[in-house]
Amino acid sequence: MPSVAASGAVKYICKVKLDCTTRLHSNSWLTTTKYSIGDMYRQLSEQHAKTNWFHFVWNRFTIIPKHRVILWLALQDRLKTKARLFPYGVTDNDLCALCGLHTENSSHLFFSCHYNTECCRKVLHWLGFSTHRTSLFMILKWAHRYCVGGFRRKVCYADVAGVVYQICKARNSAIWDAMVPSLDSSVSCIQFAVRHRIKSILGKKVSARDRD
Repeated sequence: MPSVAASGAVKYICKVKLDCTTRLHSNSWLTTTKYSIGDMYRQLSEQHAKTNWFHFVWNRFTIIPKHRVILWLALQDRLKTKARLFPYGVTDNDLCALCGLHTENSSHLFFSCHYNTECCRKVLHWLGFSTHRTSLFMILKWAHRYCVGGFRRKVCYADVAGVVYQICKARNSAIWDAMVPSLDSSVSCIQFAVRHRIKSILGKKVSARDRD
Protein backbone atom coordinates (compact mmCIF):
# COMPACT_ATOMS: atom_id res chain seq x y z
CA MET A 1 0.00 0.00 0.00
CA PRO A 2 1.31 3.49 -0.81
CA SER A 3 2.17 5.92 1.95
CA VAL A 4 0.08 9.01 2.58
CA ALA A 5 2.84 11.20 1.18
CA ALA A 6 3.20 9.14 -2.03
CA SER A 7 2.62 10.87 -5.35
CA GLY A 8 -0.49 10.36 -7.43
CA ALA A 9 1.44 8.22 -9.93
CA VAL A 10 2.69 5.85 -7.19
CA LYS A 11 -0.80 5.56 -5.74
CA TYR A 12 -2.20 4.72 -9.16
CA ILE A 13 0.47 2.04 -9.75
CA CYS A 14 -0.32 0.48 -6.39
CA LYS A 15 -4.03 0.53 -7.21
CA VAL A 16 -3.39 -1.27 -10.53
CA LYS A 17 -1.22 -3.85 -8.76
CA LEU A 18 -3.98 -4.50 -6.22
CA ASP A 19 -6.62 -4.75 -8.95
CA CYS A 20 -4.54 -7.28 -10.91
CA THR A 21 -3.93 -9.38 -7.81
CA THR A 22 -7.64 -9.30 -6.93
CA ARG A 23 -8.81 -10.27 -10.41
CA LEU A 24 -6.26 -13.07 -10.75
CA HIS A 25 -6.88 -14.27 -7.14
CA SER A 26 -3.11 -14.54 -6.72
CA ASN A 27 0.02 -12.43 -6.50
CA SER A 28 2.22 -14.99 -8.25
CA TRP A 29 2.39 -12.73 -11.31
CA LEU A 30 4.61 -10.39 -9.27
CA THR A 31 7.29 -13.04 -8.72
CA THR A 32 7.25 -14.91 -12.03
CA THR A 33 10.61 -15.01 -13.85
CA LYS A 34 9.02 -14.81 -17.31
CA TYR A 35 6.51 -11.96 -17.46
CA SER A 36 4.50 -11.56 -20.65
CA ILE A 37 2.25 -8.60 -21.38
CA GLY A 38 0.24 -10.74 -23.80
CA ASP A 39 -0.35 -13.49 -21.25
CA MET A 40 -1.32 -10.94 -18.63
CA TYR A 41 -3.77 -9.30 -21.01
CA ARG A 42 -5.40 -12.64 -21.82
CA GLN A 43 -5.75 -13.48 -18.13
CA LEU A 44 -7.29 -10.12 -17.26
CA SER A 45 -9.55 -9.75 -20.29
CA GLU A 46 -13.01 -11.23 -20.24
CA GLN A 47 -13.59 -14.07 -22.65
CA HIS A 48 -16.32 -13.19 -25.13
CA ALA A 49 -18.04 -15.54 -27.49
CA LYS A 50 -16.97 -15.20 -31.11
CA THR A 51 -19.26 -13.00 -33.15
CA ASN A 52 -21.33 -14.81 -35.74
CA TRP A 53 -22.44 -11.76 -37.70
CA PHE A 54 -19.16 -10.31 -38.98
CA HIS A 55 -19.63 -11.60 -42.54
CA PHE A 56 -23.00 -9.83 -42.70
CA VAL A 57 -21.30 -6.46 -42.16
CA TRP A 58 -17.71 -6.76 -43.37
CA ASN A 59 -18.13 -7.80 -46.97
CA ARG A 60 -17.34 -5.75 -50.07
CA PHE A 61 -20.96 -5.40 -51.21
CA THR A 62 -21.84 -3.40 -48.08
CA ILE A 63 -18.78 -1.20 -48.58
CA ILE A 64 -20.76 2.03 -48.03
CA PRO A 65 -19.32 3.09 -44.65
CA LYS A 66 -22.51 4.58 -43.24
CA HIS A 67 -24.47 1.41 -44.06
CA ARG A 68 -21.81 -0.74 -42.42
CA VAL A 69 -21.65 1.30 -39.24
CA ILE A 70 -25.43 1.46 -38.74
CA LEU A 71 -25.82 -2.27 -39.43
CA TRP A 72 -22.95 -3.03 -37.05
CA LEU A 73 -24.56 -0.95 -34.29
CA ALA A 74 -28.00 -2.46 -34.92
CA LEU A 75 -26.70 -6.03 -34.67
CA GLN A 76 -25.09 -5.18 -31.34
CA ASP A 77 -28.20 -3.32 -30.08
CA ARG A 78 -26.15 -0.14 -29.69
CA LEU A 79 -28.31 2.35 -31.56
CA LYS A 80 -29.57 5.33 -29.57
CA THR A 81 -33.22 4.36 -29.62
CA LYS A 82 -35.90 6.17 -27.63
CA ALA A 83 -36.03 3.25 -25.20
CA ARG A 84 -32.41 4.07 -24.28
CA LEU A 85 -32.77 7.86 -24.28
CA PHE A 86 -36.12 8.30 -22.53
CA PRO A 87 -34.93 7.27 -19.02
CA TYR A 88 -32.35 10.08 -19.19
CA GLY A 89 -34.93 12.69 -20.18
CA VAL A 90 -33.51 13.16 -23.69
CA THR A 91 -36.88 12.45 -25.34
CA ASP A 92 -40.44 13.24 -24.31
CA ASN A 93 -41.57 9.63 -24.69
CA ASP A 94 -40.28 6.21 -25.72
CA LEU A 95 -42.78 5.57 -28.51
CA CYS A 96 -41.62 4.67 -32.03
CA ALA A 97 -41.23 7.82 -34.12
CA LEU A 98 -42.52 6.00 -37.21
CA CYS A 99 -45.66 4.26 -35.94
CA GLY A 100 -46.19 5.89 -32.54
CA LEU A 101 -47.71 2.72 -31.13
CA HIS A 102 -44.94 0.75 -29.43
CA THR A 103 -41.72 1.32 -27.52
CA GLU A 104 -38.89 2.19 -29.88
CA ASN A 105 -36.10 -0.33 -29.35
CA SER A 106 -33.93 -2.30 -31.76
CA SER A 107 -36.23 -5.32 -31.90
CA HIS A 108 -39.18 -3.07 -32.76
CA LEU A 109 -37.31 -1.15 -35.45
CA PHE A 110 -35.89 -4.35 -37.03
CA PHE A 111 -38.55 -5.52 -37.85
CA SER A 112 -41.72 -5.35 -35.77
CA CYS A 113 -42.82 -1.85 -36.79
CA HIS A 114 -45.32 -1.99 -39.65
CA TYR A 115 -43.51 0.71 -41.64
CA ASN A 116 -40.15 -1.03 -41.35
CA THR A 117 -41.53 -4.50 -42.00
CA GLU A 118 -43.24 -3.33 -45.18
CA CYS A 119 -40.09 -1.50 -46.33
CA CYS A 120 -37.99 -4.64 -45.87
CA ARG A 121 -40.61 -6.82 -47.56
CA LYS A 122 -40.79 -4.58 -50.62
CA VAL A 123 -37.03 -4.41 -51.06
CA LEU A 124 -36.59 -8.16 -50.67
CA HIS A 125 -39.45 -8.73 -53.11
CA TRP A 126 -37.68 -6.44 -55.60
CA LEU A 127 -34.70 -8.83 -55.46
CA GLY A 128 -36.92 -11.89 -55.75
CA PHE A 129 -36.62 -12.91 -52.09
CA SER A 130 -39.36 -13.70 -49.62
CA THR A 131 -39.12 -14.61 -45.93
CA HIS A 132 -41.43 -14.55 -42.91
CA ARG A 133 -38.59 -13.71 -40.49
CA THR A 134 -39.19 -10.57 -38.45
CA SER A 135 -35.82 -9.94 -36.79
CA LEU A 136 -32.70 -8.44 -38.33
CA PHE A 137 -30.33 -11.22 -37.34
CA MET A 138 -32.72 -13.98 -38.42
CA ILE A 139 -33.22 -12.36 -41.85
CA LEU A 140 -29.45 -12.16 -42.38
CA LYS A 141 -29.04 -15.72 -41.13
CA TRP A 142 -31.80 -16.84 -43.52
CA ALA A 143 -29.97 -15.14 -46.39
CA HIS A 144 -26.74 -16.88 -45.43
CA ARG A 145 -28.43 -20.27 -45.40
CA TYR A 146 -30.98 -20.16 -48.20
CA CYS A 147 -29.80 -17.66 -50.81
CA VAL A 148 -28.26 -19.81 -53.54
CA GLY A 149 -24.85 -18.57 -54.70
CA GLY A 150 -22.39 -16.25 -53.05
CA PHE A 151 -23.31 -13.31 -55.29
CA ARG A 152 -27.03 -13.41 -54.47
CA ARG A 153 -26.25 -13.83 -50.78
CA LYS A 154 -23.99 -10.79 -50.65
CA VAL A 155 -26.47 -8.73 -52.63
CA CYS A 156 -29.09 -9.64 -50.02
CA TYR A 157 -26.70 -8.55 -47.25
CA ALA A 158 -26.19 -5.21 -48.99
CA ASP A 159 -29.95 -4.92 -49.45
CA VAL A 160 -30.69 -5.48 -45.76
CA ALA A 161 -27.90 -3.07 -44.77
CA GLY A 162 -29.54 -0.46 -46.98
CA VAL A 163 -32.92 -1.12 -45.36
CA VAL A 164 -31.47 -0.71 -41.86
CA TYR A 165 -29.77 2.55 -42.80
CA GLN A 166 -32.88 3.94 -44.52
CA ILE A 167 -35.07 3.04 -41.53
CA CYS A 168 -32.72 4.95 -39.21
CA LYS A 169 -32.76 7.87 -41.63
CA ALA A 170 -36.58 7.84 -41.79
CA ARG A 171 -36.77 7.64 -38.00
CA ASN A 172 -34.45 10.64 -37.63
CA SER A 173 -36.51 12.56 -40.17
CA ALA A 174 -39.66 11.81 -38.17
CA ILE A 175 -38.02 13.15 -35.00
CA TRP A 176 -36.15 16.19 -36.28
CA ASP A 177 -38.27 17.23 -39.28
CA ALA A 178 -41.66 15.91 -38.10
CA MET A 179 -42.00 14.13 -41.44
CA VAL A 180 -42.04 10.41 -42.20
CA PRO A 181 -40.81 9.60 -45.73
CA SER A 182 -43.17 7.55 -47.85
CA LEU A 183 -42.45 3.86 -48.22
CA ASP A 184 -41.94 4.27 -51.96
CA SER A 185 -39.31 6.96 -51.51
CA SER A 186 -37.44 4.88 -48.90
CA VAL A 187 -37.52 1.80 -51.13
CA SER A 188 -36.31 3.86 -54.12
CA CYS A 189 -33.32 5.14 -52.12
CA ILE A 190 -32.37 1.60 -51.11
CA GLN A 191 -32.72 0.32 -54.68
CA PHE A 192 -30.51 3.12 -55.98
CA ALA A 193 -27.79 2.38 -53.40
CA VAL A 194 -27.84 -1.37 -54.12
CA ARG A 195 -27.79 -0.88 -57.90
CA HIS A 196 -24.90 1.56 -57.63
CA ARG A 197 -22.90 -0.81 -55.45
CA ILE A 198 -23.46 -3.83 -57.72
CA LYS A 199 -22.51 -1.85 -60.83
CA SER A 200 -19.37 -0.65 -59.08
CA ILE A 201 -18.35 -4.21 -58.12
CA LEU A 202 -19.11 -5.64 -61.56
CA GLY A 203 -17.32 -2.73 -63.26
CA LYS A 204 -14.17 -3.44 -61.27
CA LYS A 205 -14.33 -7.11 -62.25
CA VAL A 206 -14.65 -6.25 -65.94
CA SER A 207 -11.73 -3.80 -65.70
CA ALA A 208 -9.60 -6.45 -64.00
CA ARG A 209 -10.37 -8.98 -66.78
CA ASP A 210 -9.53 -6.40 -69.45
CA ARG A 211 -6.15 -5.74 -67.83
CA ASP A 212 -5.44 -9.48 -67.72
